[in-house]
Amino acid sequence: ALVVDEQIGYTERVAPLVGARLGIALSPRIAFEAHGGWSRFELVQEGQPLQRDLGLASGGFAFDLTGHRHVRPFITVGGGYAEDMSTDAAGSLSDPYAQVGGGLKIVGNSGLGVRLEAWQVMIANENAESNLLQNTAISARLVLPFARQHGDGDADGVRDNRDLCVATPSGAVVDER
Repeated sequence: ALVVDEQIGYTERVAPLVGARLGIALSPRIAFEAHGGWSRFELVQEGQPLQRDLGLASGGFAFDLTGHRHVRPFITVGGGYAEDMSTDAAGSLSDPYAQVGGGLKIVGNSGLGVRLEAWQVMIANENAESNLLQNTAISARLVLPFARQHGDGDADGVRDNRDLCVATPSGAVVDER
């Protein structure tokens, strides 16, 4: 869901915010992410309802706060660009933005999971009264692992996705699980 600042002029959301996010792990707790999204709104101009398509494209970083195996709270920071994709008329939304957010990622041993998050999109717009439009997005996403390599956090020779004892003492004799 995307809730936009009233100063943008969009009165009702016709379609939910849909999109995709691709993350590339830079370390076990930091990832670079690119995001693209779209939503349709209705606005009223001169008494006529018009539909507008809002596009969002962004990039930024996600920071895992705990490094936990299955439940991972995180924060995100980044920036992007918002544009009214339906028109290029003067005064239409076409501005860069900054975003901050956070949430919870819940993943299984295979890497498949769910990501619940909320973020604030702050658009600097010279046509707005306050010059800073505050927009809120809330999402639930399916997490799909691609080219995932599993580490060995306790250095016992068993990859974490198969390791039944994640804190094996150094020098202990282990089997394949």
